[in-house]
Amino acid sequence: VEAWFGGRFDVYATPKILGEYLRVLEEMSTIRSPRFEHRWEEILVEHCHLVPDAEPSTVLPRDLSDAKFVECAIRSNANYLVSGDADLKSYKTALRFQIVSPRQFLKLLDRT
Repeated sequence: VEAWFGGRFDVYATPKILGEYLRVLEEMSTIRSPRFEHRWEEILVEHCHLVPDAEPSTVLPRDLSDAKFVECAIRSNANYLVSGDADLKSYKTALRFQIVSPRQFLKLLDRT
């Protein structure tokens, strides 16, 4: 979060992706974990760059529910798509961006 707010990278999402994140945050809010004490809903809405929802291009992952993430990365000209999803990380089609885990992304940030 510090690196994000420090301008070291930008976060992009479509309205559908943002809606999914907000739904998951709502579900997780019942945990009452210290990790969820922040106002994540407000933070995401205020700090994500929105990319319009679009039909998936011909580049589709095996799990079609992941297509919105691939399409968002394509449309935002992303360098990285950060995900812990095993299906998405195993996606081998040639893309203009790398699909990396959160841990890999943090290591990349440490190098810059």
